[in-house]
Amino acid sequence: MKANFRWLPACVFFIATLARAEVTVSELKTLQDTYNAKVQAAVTPHDAGVASLKTKYLAALDRALEAAKQAGKLEEALALKVEQQNATAGGINVPAQDAPATPASLAQLHDAYRKALATLDGDLAKALNPLRESFSKSLGALVTTLTKQGKLEEGLAVKKVLDGLPAASAPAALPSPKPAAVAAASAPGGAIGGDWGKPFKENRPQCLLVGFVLTYGEDAGNVVIQSAQAIWSNEGGEFKGHTYGKPRGTPLVVKARPGYAVGAMEGRGGTKVDNLQITFMKLKMGQLDPGDAYKSDLLGGKGGLGLKTLSGGGKPVTGIFGGSGGDLNSLGLSFQ
Repeated sequence: MKANFRWLPACVFFIATLARAEVTVSELKTLQDTYNAKVQAAVTPHDAGVASLKTKYLAALDRALEAAKQAGKLEEALALKVEQQNATAGGINVPAQDAPATPASLAQLHDAYRKALATLDGDLAKALNPLRESFSKSLGALVTTLTKQGKLEEGLAVKKVLDGLPAASAPAALPSPKPAAVAAASAPGGAIGGDWGKPFKENRPQCLLVGFVLTYGEDAGNVVIQSAQAIWSNEGGEFKGHTYGKPRGTPLVVKARPGYAVGAMEGRGGTKVDNLQITFMKLKMGQLDPGDAYKSDLLGGKGGLGLKTLSGGGKPVTGIFGGSGGDLNSLGLSFQ
C-alpha cells in the first residue's frame, strides 16, 4: 500500500525533497532516498492498521444498529443508522468529543475508535521520530563537510532541506474544546455576527479546516445559520469538531474538494450569523494558493448587516472562534 502523505502544520514526519537550488548534491540524494524508504516502511503498517480499524468500526456499527432495532430503541437506532450512512458515503468522521445527546452505544464506539487511532498514531510517531533525528544529524554533518570543502552553494542546498524539517513530536490526543474569552481581534477581520452568546475557541494546530456541518434556523422571519461544526483533516483522516449553536433540521455538509482547504470566509450578521460564503484554496508547498480557489454557494439567508471578509492571505486555518448559546451568534477563523 502506498502511503497517502498529506501536508500538515507541525506534522510528525517529513518526506524529503531536493532543495530548490541550481546545484545537485549526490550525497544529499542518497540520504533522502534512504530516509524516504525508511519512512515508507514505517507508514505502511500504520496505514494498514487504520484501514483495519475502519473495517472493524463499520462491523461494530452494524452490530450495534441491529441490537438497537431488536431492542426497539428507535432514537438510538436512528442515530446509528445516520452514522452508518455517513460512514459509508463520506468516510468515518469520529468527533473529538461526543455531544451529550449521543446515544451511549454510539459514544462507546466513538471512544473505542479514538483510543485505537491514538495508539496507532503514537506507534507511528515512535517509529518516525528516531528516523527524523538521524536524518537531521546526517544533514547537519553534510552541511559541515561541504562548507569545509568550500562547496558553499551545495552546503546551502542541504541546509534548506535541514531547515525544512519539522520538529519531532508524538501525536497528542486532540483537546476537548473549552470555552474561553475571545477578543474580536483574535483573528484577522474578527468574527462574522454579533457580540452575543458564550465565547468559544477551538484550536487545532496540527490540522486543516476543510469544511463545516451547518444547520439553518429562523430569526424574525429570516433564515440564519443555527449551528456550525468544523470538519478538520489530519494524517489520520477527517473528523468533526464540537458543535456550536443548537442544531435544527437537516445538517448541510460543506466540504472542500480533495487537495483544497478553507482559506477565507465572508458573510453578514447582526445578533446572529445570517449567512456565510466559504472560499476553498488549493494546497501548495505547505500554504494555500489564493490564485487557485473557488467559492461555495451562499449559505444561510439573505439578511444581515455589513459584509465582513476573513482571510489569512494563504495561511491555513487552524482554529475557529465565536459566540454561541442556543444559537450561533458569531463565527470567526484563526490562521496559522
